[in-house]
Amino acid sequence: MSASESPTVPAPSPQAPPERKSGARGGLILLALVVLAAVWGFWPKPVEISTEFAEHSALQLDLHKPDALIESQHLARLPRDLLKVPVLHDLLSEDFVFYYEGNADRLGVVGTLRRIAYEHKLEWRDELVAEVLDDSAQIALWRGSDGKLAHALLRLRLGAMAQMGKALAEIAASDAQLQRVAVIRGAGEAVPVYRLRYGWERALLLASVDDQLLVFTSPGLLEADGEAAGQLGKAQVEQLDELLRGKPVFAPRFALSELRSEHRVSVSTDYLAMGYGRLVPQWGAVRAEFDGEQWSAFMAVQDLEASAVAFTPLWSAMPDSPAACVAVPVSQEALKAVLGKLSLAQSFPPTLAAQLGGPAALCWYADSRLHTPLLVTRLHAEKADDAALGEAFGQMIGTPEPSYGDQPFAVEVSQQDGQTHWLRRVTSLWGVHAAEEADNADNLEGRRYFDVGLARHGEMLLFSLDDRLVTQAIATLDRRYPPLAERLPGGVVPGLVAPQRLAALIEAEVLNSLPGDVESIFRNAAEAHLLPKLRAMGTHPTVAMRLPAEVAEDSDAQWVPVTWAQW
Repeated sequence: MSASESPTVPAPSPQAPPERKSGARGGLILLALVVLAAVWGFWPKPVEISTEFAEHSALQLDLHKPDALIESQHLARLPRDLLKVPVLHDLLSEDFVFYYEGNADRLGVVGTLRRIAYEHKLEWRDELVAEVLDDSAQIALWRGSDGKLAHALLRLRLGAMAQMGKALAEIAASDAQLQRVAVIRGAGEAVPVYRLRYGWERALLLASVDDQLLVFTSPGLLEADGEAAGQLGKAQVEQLDELLRGKPVFAPRFALSELRSEHRVSVSTDYLAMGYGRLVPQWGAVRAEFDGEQWSAFMAVQDLEASAVAFTPLWSAMPDSPAACVAVPVSQEALKAVLGKLSLAQSFPPTLAAQLGGPAALCWYADSRLHTPLLVTRLHAEKADDAALGEAFGQMIGTPEPSYGDQPFAVEVSQQDGQTHWLRRVTSLWGVHAAEEADNADNLEGRRYFDVGLARHGEMLLFSLDDRLVTQAIATLDRRYPPLAERLPGGVVPGLVAPQRLAALIEAEVLNSLPGDVESIFRNAAEAHLLPKLRAMGTHPTVAMRLPAEVAEDSDAQWVPVTWAQW
């Protein structure tokens, strides 16, 4: 789209547009918003095109690159079909299917539409909503500032609903909650952009050409920050043309072919890695497909070498009986860039950066905490620079202790039989241990503390905020404790779950965060509703995630099947 064709000035409206308020819109309201398809289809296309625009929308997101994508032949059936996964059935129950019926945003949208239908004397049947929900749809999702999937774009193909759109232009000219805010050029036509206000200071945007309907749950996906409602971001508007033409613009993001299954859910690894995806670019995305009978899982991989998925040595260092584990290849280039910045900040010895590399694994244990997993990785050589490791540990771990001259507690170092173990005590509100348990309790100002541990055992590097796990891993490598590797199936195993132990870990975290004398209402609610679900989940067998043994033989980008094996 050329600049001359791009929009920006809001189209005339009989009423001043409401104050725009950008921000997150929860992914849980998505099905509720599909209700709007019952009233938007084909409406008269104005010929006047907006001519001014801002450089970017408020959120400045790439509309062609969502963090997650949901595709469905029958959107209304997706929640029900998700319950066919045994663990999800026990964890979510049938309440999940009916959640959207009582969602506040859905009720707000439906109430607004009913008012519009009543005041404008339109014969809109409630059954039309079900018809739209039973059709094909795409839902693209982007994370918000809090890391959750907060912004959504619904892409719907309308059929029988089209006859309802003819009255919308007249409605928008006289309705307080429905307004035309701009006109853009899309798919070779003049396309009005509408804003529907509902509930309390909530709004969404809509645009349509022929049978393509786009619903933006967050106005900030299109509207410019700090501008009057209706002034759109140029970069985002230019991306709308292909969307309105019905082109598969989301497919390249996840390297997807045409949807042939009933449902398909794709999620980028960058989102799953909570922003650390650049360290594991070899894992592109994961997806799940439902063929009408069962769900299947796949992982997108690229540029893999055999050494990048050599996870067995990591599992050999992990103590047996974890609650959950994950192993990933780590990009050498990305790691060097991060460590280089730390070196410039004088918090990481430059000589150490060259010794790190290769895959890494994390395991959580039920007798520790959710925020204190055990990290295991490999060094390039057994003769590592222990002095550099100790320097990095001392600079990066610790906090000023008032009782210790506002200096961190001293690092304790022990060496024997080719291994070195570093330990530092750190007071923290989130510590694993109560202060009265410490041998230096009189010197601790806080109520809780960590014993943070780092160890090198040969070429293996071990780290945890709970030194008990590091000590246990040392015992595992010394063959004094059984390793996890002895129980795992063969092949490439990048992850595993032990539902019983994971449920116990999560239950302990929930109860720790909701003390009965402070959060009695929430604790009672958790005990009544959440804990029974967790305990039901805990009845399922332990499973390991497996990739094909030849996954690293082809370096080209590819989707590989994921299988599950009990262990």
